Amino acid sequence: MNKVRLLLTLFIGAALFLIWSGNTFAAAFTKEDDIKKHEKLTLDIIGAYRDGLAEDKKLREAVEGVLQDEIMSWLMDSIGESFGKSEADEFDKMLDKNPYLLTNIKKKYDDFMKTTKLVDQVSKSLANGEYVEALFQAADGSVKGLKFPVLQALWETIKVTYQSHKLVVATGAERDLAAIYGKVESDRKIFGIITPRSDQPPQIPENLETADYFFNRYLMTDDGTRNNFKQYVKNVIGDDWPEQDWNQWIQGYMALGSGQDTVKNAEIEKLDTTLRARARVWIHILIKDINKQARVRWGQVRVAQQIADFEKFNDRVGQFYNNDLAQVFKAYEARQGLKKDMPKYMDYPSNSKAARGRIDLQMGKMKPKDIKIAEGLRNEIQTWRSQGVDFARRAEALGKMDLESAIYEEIRAWDMLGDRIEAFAKNNTNAFLQVIKEMNTEDANAEKGKDNPRDAAIAAIAAHYVDLHQVHLKPFDWHSVELPLPNGRTKSFTPEEAMTSVLSSLNEGDFDTAGDIMGGWNGAVSAAMTLNRKRRAAELEKAIAKPTEDIAIALKDYMTAREAIAAQNRAIIENQKNPLGEKLKEAYRVQEGIWNNAEYNGKWKELGAQYEAAKQHSESIVREIRALDHHMEQLSSSVKPHWEKYGNTGAGWGAACAMLRESLDILNASENTQHASVLADMKDAYAAFSELRQTLAARWARYNHDMQEIKALLPMAPEKAASGWKPDVVAETDRLENFVKERSYTFVKGVKGSGLLFTLPEDVRRTSLDIQEGSIGADAFNVLIIKSEAATKSWDRAQDKLKNLQELNYPSLQQIRILVDKSVNPSEVLKSLDALKATAGKVDGYKKAVSSERFDRMILAANTDAGNREKDAFWLSQKSKELNVFFKEQITKKTIRMGKNDYELSLQVSDDGMVRVEKPYPHYLTKTELKEMTERIRNEWQAVPVFSFIQKYASDHYQRMEGMLLLPGVKAAKEENYLKYPKSVLIWKSSLEGAEIMMKNLVPEDKDYAKKIADVERLLPGIVLPAPEKVVGYVMEDNGGVIHSLEHPMGRQYEKIYKMVSASLDRRLDYLLKERSVGQQEMMEAEKKRTQEEARKKTEQDGMMAQEQAKTQKTNQVHEDRVKAFYALFKEAYEERNDSQIISMLSDKWQANDGSTLSDLQMNLRRTFKMFDEVKYNIQNLSMQLVGSGNGYSNYLVSYDVTITSRIYKRNMKHEEKSSINEEVTIEGSGNPKISKTLGGRFWYVH
Repeated sequence: MNKVRLLLTLFIGAALFLIWSGNTFAAAFTKEDDIKKHEKLTLDIIGAYRDGLAEDKKLREAVEGVLQDEIMSWLMDSIGESFGKSEADEFDKMLDKNPYLLTNIKKKYDDFMKTTKLVDQVSKSLANGEYVEALFQAADGSVKGLKFPVLQALWETIKVTYQSHKLVVATGAERDLAAIYGKVESDRKIFGIITPRSDQPPQIPENLETADYFFNRYLMTDDGTRNNFKQYVKNVIGDDWPEQDWNQWIQGYMALGSGQDTVKNAEIEKLDTTLRARARVWIHILIKDINKQARVRWGQVRVAQQIADFEKFNDRVGQFYNNDLAQVFKAYEARQGLKKDMPKYMDYPSNSKAARGRIDLQMGKMKPKDIKIAEGLRNEIQTWRSQGVDFARRAEALGKMDLESAIYEEIRAWDMLGDRIEAFAKNNTNAFLQVIKEMNTEDANAEKGKDNPRDAAIAAIAAHYVDLHQVHLKPFDWHSVELPLPNGRTKSFTPEEAMTSVLSSLNEGDFDTAGDIMGGWNGAVSAAMTLNRKRRAAELEKAIAKPTEDIAIALKDYMTAREAIAAQNRAIIENQKNPLGEKLKEAYRVQEGIWNNAEYNGKWKELGAQYEAAKQHSESIVREIRALDHHMEQLSSSVKPHWEKYGNTGAGWGAACAMLRESLDILNASENTQHASVLADMKDAYAAFSELRQTLAARWARYNHDMQEIKALLPMAPEKAASGWKPDVVAETDRLENFVKERSYTFVKGVKGSGLLFTLPEDVRRTSLDIQEGSIGADAFNVLIIKSEAATKSWDRAQDKLKNLQELNYPSLQQIRILVDKSVNPSEVLKSLDALKATAGKVDGYKKAVSSERFDRMILAANTDAGNREKDAFWLSQKSKELNVFFKEQITKKTIRMGKNDYELSLQVSDDGMVRVEKPYPHYLTKTELKEMTERIRNEWQAVPVFSFIQKYASDHYQRMEGMLLLPGVKAAKEENYLKYPKSVLIWKSSLEGAEIMMKNLVPEDKDYAKKIADVERLLPGIVLPAPEKVVGYVMEDNGGVIHSLEHPMGRQYEKIYKMVSASLDRRLDYLLKERSVGQQEMMEAEKKRTQEEARKKTEQDGMMAQEQAKTQKTNQVHEDRVKAFYALFKEAYEERNDSQIISMLSDKWQANDGSTLSDLQMNLRRTFKMFDEVKYNIQNLSMQLVGSGNGYSNYLVSYDVTITSRIYKRNMKHEEKSSINEEVTIEGSGNPKISKTLGGRFWYVH
């Protein structure tokens, strides 16, 4: 019994003087082998309570620690109330004055959480580029007054960004500004060095130097930027953009085949000359609006940076609001309830001491026969000590440690009294045997020396008592009751065995078995004891009934007289004593009520007099009762003579029966005491272990929660991580640094591209863009800096949490394993903690690896790299422009032209590979002439500064130019020659010389005249024309179209021979005419004239047809070149994702094979261009065929294969579609091509 009482005392007192040490009060096993072998603790009830108290204290400390960090301190200050330890008393006073204070505070927290939710929604929508005005206004009104740095900084950035966004929207050119800003954002020459963590947005300087740089770098070389700028000038500034006029179109027409768009060239040249000064004004206006867009972009980046801090803040506040706040409120509400009963706690030590003195005095006077009184005192002791346990807990909860200590001393004193009561009851079960012995001894001493007939009777009765006692008053057999246990088992227990089994089961964590034993003890054992009590009482009464009847008959006369007296006494009892007894009970009740009120509530001064009056009233009733007792004794003594004559035997037997019944009552009380004591111990043990289990479970849950949170915050390596593992953010930082080093740019290494001269200006421009795009933009650093700062803060928080972690030692984990969770492995838990600490130990190194200093070094290197890239990119863009001019000039000079796939020398090459020239006269070039021509071209090219650029930086293109000068597929004319007009008949010099010799030797009378004239015609084709119907058989070719082309030595020689042949034919005719009649001669003359006239007309007609064919061929070539240029522009517009420009390149009557309209197409293109960050439009196998012309229009059937490749950067997604396109392209009278029909395939995505 003493252990049960002491343990509750220690439960309260432990909070005052115990320092938690797992091996002080936990189980004896400290090695895991022991745990696995025994799986059992060795706690007694005291140990369980003491461990539970210590664990509970740790748990409370963990909850209180929640209130000590920076965020919680600010939060409570912002709400207007604090829950910190130092303010506890002051807050208690506020609660005393205002019982609704906690409710009001809860409402403030509710409002605060709504505000943080609004801020979270606004910040995330803004980071996604969404601006919800209503949401912003709602949050702005709620945020005012909340000054926490993280929240305030985030909201200030959001406000700046919203205001800047409004300014951008107000320009009406939001899309164009965003596009232009995207082009110039990474241009260090414009924005300077951008620091991702800067507190101010980057701004473009508004000066003349910046305006000129923008003009040269972007307007003159970047079509996309120029298109956006054009829209800005028209829609925002309201000025006219320089459109193409007729002369510019003519100039563009002359540039056909160069791959340049005529409209674009016209715009560029006009801007570069007449409108530069005007453009500067436009650019100054644009820069002001671009700076607004820069502030929007900066705000989006800053919000993205600050969201990480805000989310940590919001998460911490949310955790407190959803979890810890309720515990804090509950604690303060409990404190308020405890404070109301404080007077009772304060008076307990003095009241308890007084009650103990009274009971101690009463116990000192008790004799063995007073065992029933002892049971009542035991109940009173239990009441006092239970009240002390409750008061001690409340005192500890209120921090009244001195009061708790005083109550604890009282509880120990009550436990000592309880031990005395238990010993008294246990040692006096057979007390009345001792009473008999004492009575016999007294009687024997009183009657010694006398002849007293009572001796034999008393001795006989005493002996009979002993016999009856031994037979009918046997103790209860505890093993007679089998208690049901889990898994179908049963077992019987003595009180000691039952308590031992319960404690053993609880130490094994087997609460089911302990509960079953305790339930069986309270149920089945109690019921069996009740039945046993009834059985013993019935057997005893049966055993004493016959002797009682025999004595009654013998003592009939005595009994008659005694009955008469008894009847009188009963009447006195019933009519007088019993009413007085009831009055006395009421008087005692009133007296006790006054005493309790005065004692417990400290009101003796007010109630003392009242208590004395009640006491005197009780004593007066007692005196009345005693008077009645005295009167009844006198009545009873009146039958004494009868007793002395007959009553010795009856009185002795009656006393013996009374003692037997009293003995039975004592035996019952003793067994009940044992049963109740063990049941109370069981309940105490079960409660102690249950509380320990509950507290351990709470600590285990809290520990797991904290560990999981720390693990989530720390960079934990995977289980099978390779050696040298690093957190992702560190690895990414390493990769970025290596990337910065690897991408380090120093100088232009060469122009990449197809190697075609036709694309060289574009290749140079692309190389310029590639160099510029190769720079590492701010976003690459911004994203990683945000991640590194968030990681660093997480790691710092993890280290702080780890320092403040309520660790569980091995014994505590052992208790958790046995009482809470069998799966807990203490060694693994401690190993996990060690791993966590080891990781935390590496955090400082990780933080250094992602430090701002390291990023600053990388940013400096990247900015230096970007500066180098910008300088060379601008230089290349200028070279691209120079190359455009160079090739345009070469085309204008007709040095080169657009061939099937690339530029080629502008040469007229015959079918047999000879080069024809028209100046100084039409002829094919000889080897010497070809060499002179290529040397001249090479010298002209080398004289142009940009040629050295090609030679140095575009080796493939240079080799192609050199390859052109090698004249592949060309062969030299074998000798001097000329081409005779109009049919370009090839005349070799040797042929002229041979024909001249032949004509000098030819005479009209020569019998082989016709044959020799035919030989001359073979040398000089066409000089004569066969005419069988003529007398001479030949006529001369018409020389009307010949003489103009003979102004050169060989022509003059041909003319000489021509005249020689003509004269020879005339002489031949004269010769033949002489030999014919005059009539024949006239007829022949007429025929001669007619033949000469027909030959002249035919020669004239052939000349006109040749001119028309040359003109048609030239027009077709122009149209084909223009279609090629058109598709180059189409590709460019598509890759710039300019749907408006694409639609403008289609006829208003455009038709598609699938029924799509222009609006359908434009909507489809817009969706596609909005969806993807990059689109590539690759055209291959372009071919065209004239299918119709007339009324100023020419229709071409165009076929090509296209591959459309698109990318989404954020999702790292690539999409590719291929199609074979068949289209009808119409060239109008203005010369502008447009797509009139898409007959097959698609150049747009199908969603």
